[in-house]
Amino acid sequence: MSLRLVPGADRDNTIKGLQEAANRLMTTRSLRDEARYLGYGNWANDTVGLLRHMIRPVDLEAMVLTRRYWAIQSLAHDQGTPVVNQLLNMEIEERIRALEETVTELKDEVRRWSRAGVFVMPDTSAYINYPKKLENWDLRTDLQMTESIHLLVPIIVVDELDKLKEHKDKHVRWRAGHSLGVLDERLQGKAESGVLDPGDALGRGVTLEIVLDPPGHVRLPIEDDEIIDRGLAIQSIAARPVTLLTYDTGQSTRARLLGLGYHKLTKPPEPEPPAPAPTR
Repeated sequence: MSLRLVPGADRDNTIKGLQEAANRLMTTRSLRDEARYLGYGNWANDTVGLLRHMIRPVDLEAMVLTRRYWAIQSLAHDQGTPVVNQLLNMEIEERIRALEETVTELKDEVRRWSRAGVFVMPDTSAYINYPKKLENWDLRTDLQMTESIHLLVPIIVVDELDKLKEHKDKHVRWRAGHSLGVLDERLQGKAESGVLDPGDALGRGVTLEIVLDPPGHVRLPIEDDEIIDRGLAIQSIAARPVTLLTYDTGQSTRARLLGLGYHKLTKPPEPEPPAPAPTR
């Protein structure tokens, strides 16, 4: 399952907590009848207490407090019967498998986001309004960063750029199409990262990758919220800042309030319109 850490949760402690929960349930599996029924209930309560400060309530429900868990609790008077034993066996096996798979996925995510470079996530406004088109971006100079940069491109941003290819504004249409073309060219259909700028003699350049929605992920109804949520999810696993790059004041405000790093870009101010003529 796709796991999201709560703000401030330590990824290593979360992995240890998940492993501990799986090991305890394996011990419970070896018990018999009433002891196993009671042991499973105690395991669920203890696991919720252990993990509730590490992972979201929705993930706890999917991993521990499932519909089958509540069904088993409702059959307390029938514990030890074949029907309850079958439900209990099925649930224990599935919970162990889910915990083990989640530990493996979380370790894989930690390795994925342990790569070198500063994580920068431009929102759609950056691709449209940046002074230079995407293939000419010089972010290390513009953002005054001495390290290499890794651009994160949430798939929802790709979807937004696709929609903007039909925009009534010619500049917006061109920038959207150009940006998508560059992303496609540099990634060449690969899941791994591509190179936007090879950088200096030390190899400090700019790489990029598409960040796909996790399996089973349900997007937030507001696209700007979804972009922030993707950045926070990566930031929690990477255990280092993800910097949102945006021209949007609303987006930078969201990032600041939710604990996501951000760099607010600005365009030159337009000249003040003339004051209206006085009326008599």
